[in-house]
Amino acid sequence: MTSVTNYRNFASFNQTITLNTKVIKKLTIAAYAAQRIKENYRRYVSRWEEQNEEEQLSIAEWCELEAESDPDFYRWLFNFAEINDFGSDLTEEEKQIAFDFFNNNF
Repeated sequence: MTSVTNYRNFASFNQTITLNTKVIKKLTIAAYAAQRIKENYRRYVSRWEEQNEEEQLSIAEWCELEAESDPDFYRWLFNFAEINDFGSDLTEEEKQIAFDFFNNNF
């Protein structure tokens, strides 16, 4: 009985650490993300000006399209390999952090 209780306590403790680490990692935007996003967005803008498409996307809209088309986008943005493709396991809070980042940093 004691060993089962200890195992449960250990499993619970281990799970808590993993979850806390995951949340901390996910809530941190990669330091290089802003610079890379700016560079990639500038390329989009220069191509848009050359092609003169219907309407130029804002940087937030462009980021959302990148996130929808690149399964690794959120893994890259948060620098956390355990995020599912297309950020399908992100919480609403984590999605809001990304959205706020796109809208407030550019």
